[in-house]
Amino acid sequence: PWAEGTPLTTGGAHHSTVAATPYTSQVQGAGVLYVMGGIEAKIGQPVATINRFELNDDGTLGAVEAAGDLPAPLHSFGAAIFRSTIYIAGGATTDDAPVETVYRAAIDTLGNIGEWEALSNLPEARSYHGFVAFGGFLYATGGETDAVHVDDANFSQNNTKLASTAHARIDLRSGLLSEGWVISGATMNKARSKHIALGAGGSVFVSSGLYAAAGNGSSENTFAEINADGTLASFGGATGSNTILSVGGVNLFNPAGVTYVDASGVARVMILGGDDVNNPGSKSAKVIFYQP
Repeated sequence: PWAEGTPLTTGGAHHSTVAATPYTSQVQGAGVLYVMGGIEAKIGQPVATINRFELNDDGTLGAVEAAGDLPAPLHSFGAAIFRSTIYIAGGATTDDAPVETVYRAAIDTLGNIGEWEALSNLPEARSYHGFVAFGGFLYATGGETDAVHVDDANFSQNNTKLASTAHARIDLRSGLLSEGWVISGATMNKARSKHIALGAGGSVFVSSGLYAAAGNGSSENTFAEINADGTLASFGGATGSNTILSVGGVNLFNPAGVTYVDASGVARVMILGGDDVNNPGSKSAKVIFYQP
């Protein structure tokens, strides 16, 4: 059964959350959960606040603690942990203005976040993009290059949305992005924002969001295999019985997604909630999962 855990210091949305565990960092014990940035007030401005919780062995959370601030107020930005380092990329700052900035901060064994260090910027400002760390690379997929409100459900005007995917190699010795960002030759089938991107099965998997024809879900899922050099192969799509709509899903934007590997070594994908493209403001309670 579900149980209520330790609350945040204040309500929030459109924040980023990452967990540092012994599998992704040098943190001792079960790990630490970080909730970063977001919007705390209705129609409000983003904040730079970082909350942290100790993860207990039974899955519960310890008391909430202040863990410093982001380099700037942000919402709808990318965040990932790789080898005891938090990487954040892009997002929207005051008045929903997208940014191209990328930062990293080290996590010590007690879960404390060090000083933020600026890294190579994204090729362009983007918010509401997908962001993945996989195999020593960071990937930013799609996103919005204009100032767009979080509740905006427009999918018919897409000239400010991106179809490109940018990737950067993480130097395994220094943790820096020493080669900078590269735009992959492979683009998504359509420009897209407010979607999810996950690393699963050796591919970058993108689902949902706002794009041309999002109202009928004709291109809800797309994926590309990751090559050995970090570049992406061509994006393909799901059709027919392989779509979310075929199992009773709805056309979504701003959903949440997670991937994991089960005990048999099979990658699983799960999409949770989201807003209804065809009826903005109507939130979905459905959980859709992929079982190969």
